[in-house]
Amino acid sequence: MSLRRVLAALAGLLLTACTLLPPPDQPLAPEQRIAAPTGYYGSVAWLPSNWLVVHYEPIPRKREYKLYRLRPDGTDFAQLPLREDPACRLTRFVQPHALPDGRLGFQKLCLDDPRVQPVHGNYDSSYVSAYDLSTGAVETLLAVPIIGVSAGHGVNWVTWNPALTRGMFGESNGLCSSIAWMTRTAISAPRITLQDGWWPWRRWRVERNLESDRRDFCLSDGKVGWPAWSPDGQLIAFFASPQAIGVGGHARADVPWNLYLMNPAHQEPRQVLADIRSPSGLAWSPDSQWLAFVGGLPRRGDHLWLFHPQTTTLHRVAKREAWYWYGVAWSPDGLQLVAVRESKESEERQSELVLFDVSALVAAP
Repeated sequence: MSLRRVLAALAGLLLTACTLLPPPDQPLAPEQRIAAPTGYYGSVAWLPSNWLVVHYEPIPRKREYKLYRLRPDGTDFAQLPLREDPACRLTRFVQPHALPDGRLGFQKLCLDDPRVQPVHGNYDSSYVSAYDLSTGAVETLLAVPIIGVSAGHGVNWVTWNPALTRGMFGESNGLCSSIAWMTRTAISAPRITLQDGWWPWRRWRVERNLESDRRDFCLSDGKVGWPAWSPDGQLIAFFASPQAIGVGGHARADVPWNLYLMNPAHQEPRQVLADIRSPSGLAWSPDSQWLAFVGGLPRRGDHLWLFHPQTTTLHRVAKREAWYWYGVAWSPDGLQLVAVRESKESEERQSELVLFDVSALVAAP
């Protein structure tokens, strides 16, 4: 290993150690439950037009996978008029997110898609799409479908640069998880090299490992997912777990993850946080200064967090202990977060939408 890499790894470890010192007695952010209809909520998006868009299903669930819009106070709740694809056995609309141009991004899942060549017998596909709430216009952003996905496994996040010309998506089948580049016309493997600190045996070259038949269940690879491109276009954040290399079975689901930042032009990730348990919901603030995410940090607990990469400041927003969290999004002014959470004691998978006032936290990096 070169001296440059050793010094960079040492600097990363020192940065992580300083970041993970026991915190002062921080108050949690004020929260308010949105008065929305009772039911199951999946992921959530907050658009510049001040609409929230959610994946919602009434209880009992019929797994219809529709998208609804509402105001932050819970009013004007209505289903989006997205059309079923007649070529699909079932059409599902999932993963709402705000696009850089203000439109809604989402995935159209097509089960038993007759237009694609199957991947290991799987004909399911995902179409990366956009919807304009003001005009009703729908656009397919990626000309080729992502094949071999389903509602339970497959693409778990999509992110674009400010010009909507290049993006990344994360995909997972449970044991294997990876990321891939995309343009408006094609998909390509990332070929990024990741390492856990200075441990040479925890080093691997990230490929799009779900596109091949992995009979080794990805034991030779780590895990990587949740890419998030900053609104100013300068950085891509993502979670990765070199610690998963060589770990199989159910134990692979319990390994910790690290948080990395990467310049999209140079593609040399640097580790900024380590040993995060069960991370999710990675989202940049509109000014590209803060990252919100859910996860467990050593000696700090299991929370919804705000992280300031430049200063390494961490703020607790809310405790995760009693909840499952399914999505986090920023308000257009960067002063609030909206999150989807479900009580771990809920027998009907009933979840709720919650607003968090983070104005005081983001004022103190």
